[in-house]
Amino acid sequence: MKRELIERMFGGCRTAAQEPDLLVLVDVFADYLQCLEDRVGLLGREVTDPLQDDGGVLVYPKRLQYFCERAKVSSRVAVIDMSDSRELREVAFEALPHVQLFARETHGAGDGAWRPFPFLYNLAMLWVEYMLPQADWLVTLARPRQWDWVFCGTLGHERYGRRREVAIALLAERWPNLRGAVLAQLSFREVLGALQSVRFGLDLAGIGELCFRMHECLALGTPVWRPLSKHVRLPAGLSSVVKADPALIPDMDVESVRAIYAQHYGPTAAASWLLRELKANAHQYWMYQATNIAATASK
Repeated sequence: MKRELIERMFGGCRTAAQEPDLLVLVDVFADYLQCLEDRVGLLGREVTDPLQDDGGVLVYPKRLQYFCERAKVSSRVAVIDMSDSRELREVAFEALPHVQLFARETHGAGDGAWRPFPFLYNLAMLWVEYMLPQADWLVTLARPRQWDWVFCGTLGHERYGRRREVAIALLAERWPNLRGAVLAQLSFREVLGALQSVRFGLDLAGIGELCFRMHECLALGTPVWRPLSKHVRLPAGLSSVVKADPALIPDMDVESVRAIYAQHYGPTAAASWLLRELKANAHQYWMYQATNIAATASK
């Protein structure tokens, strides 16, 4: 699935190997740190390559060293931490003055040097969007309204404790007149159908506040009910289709919701967000370049 998406998105744009204008390093840095601290995921397999995918948590020190060495010889670098956790940060990157730091989960406007990058995508949903004809998965007219809301995420994961079960009980008590359903053990095709048969999809925090529901619902043209997540900000342009109060969720047509998704949350919107943020803080980059030029001249 990943290979097909990469070929579809980037296959026609290959160039000869050269130093990139921008190096983007993406990983779950804070989650690795948390797992090392808790001694979770120590698989015991020998780590021979920093990018191997079967080394468990023990791959992280070698991977971090690899990333830092790569960043040191690149002139312009963005690090994006896609972790669930927002309580830890990888300080190794903070020591590199030319590196700009972003995280999926931040408190409010940011955490010190780490600025928000509030985007998260379900790989299966991306594959559907980019690889299948729209007629195979998108219902644009005459959607049946089986429920007011539906939740199609995992409830009982041990990492969540009982957080999501408690949240759903609280919502049922607070809004008893809303008809809702929690649907587990569905195929992804069935999830697509369920999310297109409701007034809005329910988005609940797991370990982090930003979950796949946001991407899935908006890509399908379904507004989002996000009643309990208040710490991590979303792109401002989503305010009309993502609401904490279900009474304020608009009755919008599918294409209008999808247009907002494309403009403010889709992959192209995320790339535009990143480039705007990098440009807004370009002075860090130019100061680093000036220091390098001065150091070279002195030699």
